[in-house]
Amino acid sequence: MNTLISRESTLDVLRAYGAERDSRKRGALYASEISPRIARGEPLFLGLPLRGVTNSLGTVVSGIVTQRTLELMFTRWPILRAITTDFSDEPAKVNEVITTRTIGLPTVQNLGGTISNAAVGDVTVTLSLLKEAAFQFAATEWAGTTRNLVNEHAESMSVSLGRYLTDTLGALWDDTYTAETVKATAAVDYSTICSIVSAMNGSGVPDGGRFGVVSSAVAAALREDEVVMDHFDRNTASGYAHWVNLEGFTDIWEYPAFPGTDSTTGFFASKSACVAATRLLADPSTLLGFGYPGTLQAVTDPLSGLSVLANNYVDANTLAITTRLILLGGVGVGQVACGHRLVTS
Repeated sequence: MNTLISRESTLDVLRAYGAERDSRKRGALYASEISPRIARGEPLFLGLPLRGVTNSLGTVVSGIVTQRTLELMFTRWPILRAITTDFSDEPAKVNEVITTRTIGLPTVQNLGGTISNAAVGDVTVTLSLLKEAAFQFAATEWAGTTRNLVNEHAESMSVSLGRYLTDTLGALWDDTYTAETVKATAAVDYSTICSIVSAMNGSGVPDGGRFGVVSSAVAAALREDEVVMDHFDRNTASGYAHWVNLEGFTDIWEYPAFPGTDSTTGFFASKSACVAATRLLADPSTLLGFGYPGTLQAVTDPLSGLSVLANNYVDANTLAITTRLILLGGVGVGQVACGHRLVTS
């Protein structure tokens, strides 16, 4: 006897997405039902009126574009997955200071000795980053286009937001981290990686989830080493180099935007070395005590917890729908001993 396996229709899923008010549940619905359909290239019928789907100001369309943007950020910018993150949909204010926690290794000692704080480190992060990125649907797009609006807008948005967060994080990788290996860029090779591993092991850096980030010039040098290239990831469409499982580093990525203020050409670390945190900007309509001529909707990525405030409004003249993604966050140095720089001098 054959068993018939059925699933909800795309329009039913979109109706459920449009009706759900909780950002976490909406994100979970996107992850389980909508993201797989996008990956398979299935049409989402987002160009035409959605036949019973509540779509005030295009919030279903813009909501799914926003969900896809947050999802792609961690695919296009995987460094954001390697560090300690404290992403939340809790409301907060600009320049509010929050405390997040990094995990290290505890010290084994005699019974009754002084308790070591090495296992847990509290890190304060100031939410000083208030940024926005926007996309717009012209009236001809939302009223009747058959183009794939989700992929068109989400790809570019994920690159912009992901690059901004990564570059802001990369600006921390300076001489705050005192452990370093000095090597001329052109001479970096497998032995350089081994010496960095040895130094990190000697310092007691946790050996799980280690990662590395190198400049484009260092990446070019590593491409010349046959042993290193045995670990090159050839299953990616990215133009940036990526090595996997190399001497205990789960990932080593090429990153072309190291700060130009010092001689840093690489950064190797465990998860606790640096921190990124985000919160949701408080809804201005609740602060002002009156309505807002548009919509404000929290959108949460269910895997990372990253949340943004999606602000939708219509141009009175052109009827174009604009969505601004508002990001409130901050970055900070975590456990300095867990980071190791590669420098030229």
